Amino acid sequence: MSPVLASELSEKSVMSTDGQHVGELHTLTLDPATGELETLVVNTEQSAIFGIDQREDGRIHLPASVLESVSEQLIISPRLWANRRRRAAAPVDVTPEKRRGRDLNP
Repeated sequence: MSPVLASELSEKSVMSTDGQHVGELHTLTLDPATGELETLVVNTEQSAIFGIDQREDGRIHLPASVLESVSEQLIISPRLWANRRRRAAAPVDVTPEKRRGRDLNP
């Protein structure tokens, strides 16, 4: 994705990859240490997006990993969110044998 000025994103429409209008971008958050995009804060009438519930302020805070592209709208993908959740839930084997490259239970 090519660089985009944050000021150009204000109040852009947020659409899902299946063509549904999700809402309008309220703001976004960045990691102050790295400058990486962390969260898209979306004004929406929906109570949840991709299983993420609306907060008390009436907005949904989506992880930046759902962002697929930026053009006239922000395009978000449930596939990207599902992949991220799957990776986060996958067990990681960090036994000493695994770290040395020897799996004792082939």
